[in-house]
Amino acid sequence: TVFNLPVSDKASDKGYDFINFVDPKNPVKQVAIKSKISGININMNIEATTDAEVNIILDPSTNDKIVARGTSENLNLTMDKKGSLTMNGTYNIVEGKYNFNFQGVLDKPFKIKSGSKINFLGKPENAELEITALYNVQSASVRNLFDSTSALKNRTFPIDLNLKIKGTLDKPDIGFEIKPTAGTISAQSDELNRKLDEINT
Repeated sequence: TVFNLPVSDKASDKGYDFINFVDPKNPVKQVAIKSKISGININMNIEATTDAEVNIILDPSTNDKIVARGTSENLNLTMDKKGSLTMNGTYNIVEGKYNFNFQGVLDKPFKIKSGSKINFLGKPENAELEITALYNVQSASVRNLFDSTSALKNRTFPIDLNLKIKGTLDKPDIGFEIKPTAGTISAQSDELNRKLDEINT
């Protein structure tokens, strides 16, 4: 099962399938429920498992989306005859990725950490985000962080770039935290740790 949730106006105009149900006896055959259904009332209680993939499409023009697998025991979805959709409950992410695209210049896949979650509180676009995602740089230059007297100036280190996503789906608040990669030489450098702590504060 693939659950597609368009958030932005740009996404809704594309007419994305809302949910795709795959017949286990015939994986090629799919039954799609469109997001613009009207004329009927829908009320579903969803027990999500990691078998289902969730695609939260923030902006299809930049491929800015969250792809995740997770669990939920209390997710409720309703849609009235006019096509107005509401969702309530918490979706706990077990694994996933976030394709972060910054103005078409930076396009990196961040791995979403387990323990991240999305709290649905009515309208899907008002869902509250508590997501941390990781992009690991195996050989990051720290040249611009230190002056010419530092022994670290011309060295490279493995660095974790943690992307923190808070706020709501329609107005996400994105921040970054830079940390030395645990268990590597960068984590053992007190000078590097102090400098990164300064940057993060």
